[in-house]
Amino acid sequence: MNAITVENVWKRYRKGQTGYHTLREDLYNLTGRLLDFGGEKKRDADTEHVWALRDVSFEVKPGERLGIIGRNGSGKTTLLRLIAGITRPTRGKIEVRGRLGVLIEIMAGFHPELTGRENVYLNGAIMGMSRKEIKRKFDEIVAFAELEEWIDTPIKRYSSGMQVRLGFAVAAHLDPDILLIDEVLAVGDAAFQKKCLGKMEGAAQEGRTVVFVSHNMAAVRELCQRALLLDNGKIVFAGDSHDTIAYYLSAPAVTAESVAQSQRGVTILGEFFEGVERGPFGIALVPGKPFTCGLDLQVNRAPDRLWVNMQIFSIDGVPLVHVRNDFDGVELSPKLGKARVLIRFEDLPLLPGSYNLRFRLVSHYGGDLSIEDSRDLPVLVPGTKGERMKYRAFVRTRNSWEITQIRENQ
Repeated sequence: MNAITVENVWKRYRKGQTGYHTLREDLYNLTGRLLDFGGEKKRDADTEHVWALRDVSFEVKPGERLGIIGRNGSGKTTLLRLIAGITRPTRGKIEVRGRLGVLIEIMAGFHPELTGRENVYLNGAIMGMSRKEIKRKFDEIVAFAELEEWIDTPIKRYSSGMQVRLGFAVAAHLDPDILLIDEVLAVGDAAFQKKCLGKMEGAAQEGRTVVFVSHNMAAVRELCQRALLLDNGKIVFAGDSHDTIAYYLSAPAVTAESVAQSQRGVTILGEFFEGVERGPFGIALVPGKPFTCGLDLQVNRAPDRLWVNMQIFSIDGVPLVHVRNDFDGVELSPKLGKARVLIRFEDLPLLPGSYNLRFRLVSHYGGDLSIEDSRDLPVLVPGTKGERMKYRAFVRTRNSWEITQIRENQ
């Protein structure tokens, strides 16, 4: 029997709607109809909707750790809200078996005027904990959040990081059957994030189910056995977390808006590489050797100025290299037709590992700025024998080693 079952779920919002009705919106619509000052007309005019989720189906087994990844606006948080029961699907069905521990919003269930101590009891009660259970776990919750010194201070004086620590501590110590975690952990510091990952991993090892939404690919890869990739409200890839992350990082980030702009501006026809080896997972750089990369372009409308960005990121999204033609004092003014932009490197001093290379094309037309296209490509820097190696850093230095004996009398 599954812990979570999502069947053919669709979720639609009216444009401008927050995802739930606020008191202000309800009062406006009600008074508009009663007093006839345009409320009904406003409703009729505002009939355009947006589908946040489109025919989403998947299952999560008890004790499984599932990651949900995707770009901003892809529907990740909406999906988590539906599983948590905060909002209902427009179509489809969701079944959840077990007690939920939910951390989606930093201040969810907290009252800013109450102290940390009072909010622990309030938040725990909202999550279904008895007062006796909260009292028994109170010291453990506060110690985990590292807020002993501030626990009797109103949380309106807490930083966002302190609020996250307290919220996560309460949710994690609820001993839920299912733990739902959104990107809020990104607000905490690195040490606390590591502690949270350990807590979630411990919960999974105890047989609890974890659903984790994050932009932190390292955290998803470390914590989750399986991952879903959402794009425009649809599941576009599902599988092992490593495979899903690799697919996500290699997929071109081209929006409908950028395509429309490229049709009347500059279009990327393809990428160009020299001094590399090609493999099943993308291009492989040769350490210590010259490297050339670039773009083949179709210029439909000659721009006044053209900027070509090339960035290299670690597999976890850390920016390592960023070059742009104007950084080097170079102007690019292509004429109509086809053109090739090349960037030459004497060497890219990266340690062996997996990376992500991103091109971004921006053009300027008499005051108008257009993002024409963006491409993401996987890159591998192989080890000395071609195998993938793991390091705790990214930069390869040019250095030498020496050892000498020191005489005792020196």
